[in-house]
Amino acid sequence: MKRTYQDFIDFARAFEEQNCFDFNEQELQQPDPARPLFFYDATYRDESNYKTNVRIYFDGLAGVITWEIADDWEDADTEIGTLYRLQFEKPNRQELAEKDKDANRVYSVLQKLMEGIHKAEAGKITFAEVFDRIPIRDCLPQHTVLATFWGIDEIRDRFPEGTSDEKLFSELKRIEGELREAAERSGWDVIENEF
Repeated sequence: MKRTYQDFIDFARAFEEQNCFDFNEQELQQPDPARPLFFYDATYRDESNYKTNVRIYFDGLAGVITWEIADDWEDADTEIGTLYRLQFEKPNRQELAEKDKDANRVYSVLQKLMEGIHKAEAGKITFAEVFDRIPIRDCLPQHTVLATFWGIDEIRDRFPEGTSDEKLFSELKRIEGELREAAERSGWDVIENEF
């Protein structure tokens, strides 16, 4: 199936955002205005924060998206290949995303989950870190809000410097029930006052 110019933009944006960079449509290049050939210089960031350029091409005549990456950056090639497959190789995915506003959110979570699993299997991150990359609000049941959640960073300054993350998490788990009860009480107060 031929890719469109919009597919190219969406793909370049997704790759930039996946690597924690902002996509800038003004940086799209068309070397020869008479030919529908475009490229975008994106950036891949690995787990050690090393970066490399990834040039993403679009041939408007052929309807093809390709990319070019420097040698010895197999991780970048794997990541962009995975992204491409997730975005385009499921024929109904794009149509579903256009019909159902939640489809993009679900596919985004799936994509981040698959990328995380790949990195964990390669030993680049722990399996526990796979979930760190998925926004919790993207995983809520429909018609549900999550007012807040607590992480160890909220209590870190209350403990001696150098306290391990495991110890902080243990302490947070210890008060989890009280936090839940306090949130529920406050939430019911707000609901009673608002409705």
